[in-house]
Amino acid sequence: MAKRAVRVVAMAMVAGAVASVTLAAPARAGTVSGAACAYRISLSLFGGPATVRGCGQTVPPGGPGSASPHVTLPPGGSAAPIVAFDPDGARGVYGPAVVFGGRFQADGSVPPSGPLFAQTVGTTTVQSTALATFVGPQPFYARSVLASCTASARGSTFTTQLVDAVVVTSTDRFGNPTSSVPVPSTPPVGFTVPFVIDNVGDHGVVVFNERVANPDGSTTLNAVHMYMQGPIAVGDMVVGQVRCGR
Repeated sequence: MAKRAVRVVAMAMVAGAVASVTLAAPARAGTVSGAACAYRISLSLFGGPATVRGCGQTVPPGGPGSASPHVTLPPGGSAAPIVAFDPDGARGVYGPAVVFGGRFQADGSVPPSGPLFAQTVGTTTVQSTALATFVGPQPFYARSVLASCTASARGSTFTTQLVDAVVVTSTDRFGNPTSSVPVPSTPPVGFTVPFVIDNVGDHGVVVFNERVANPDGSTTLNAVHMYMQGPIAVGDMVVGQVRCGR
């Protein structure tokens, strides 16, 4: 697919994600919690200190090319949407390895992901959305990853939506996939797929639709949470993270 066509498709995904969010009507302000992040990596290589790419990164070792859109509601909330958008995507690079980016190309290179988006809004009802498009390279890749949540006096809802998502579960000695697992478009809570990167000896698990209760009473949804368990790469990567609470 030509670069312009890919950009048009990705922009349509972002527009669809925004259109699917019904914004909360302004109301009396209170203490609310809302946030969204397109992607974040915290990773240690060969026993060294962990460093961050994406949301919360420092520069260096991160840079403009690895930054991720992320937004947070102030304690009193916001009646207007707080939005961050990166039309050029991102690459989370550690040494020679691209941990977050686009799909492998025929020459073995890895381009940036597709566009990335984060939004949160609300004063008494909180809504947060995070979207990452054309995500790779492996063991996890997907055409799109969408996380969204809503918290109101009536309760909370959390949604993970994936398009063409796959986990490569094993590789040959050259790193080519030898087995893979397709991921449901709306995976159940805690859906888990183990993986092994046989050509380097690393392993881990990918957890989908992960829910985490926070001390302030809010809940964080991680659409995709990859735990890298070494022995070379130890850490984690989240794609599509939102938080809602009130």
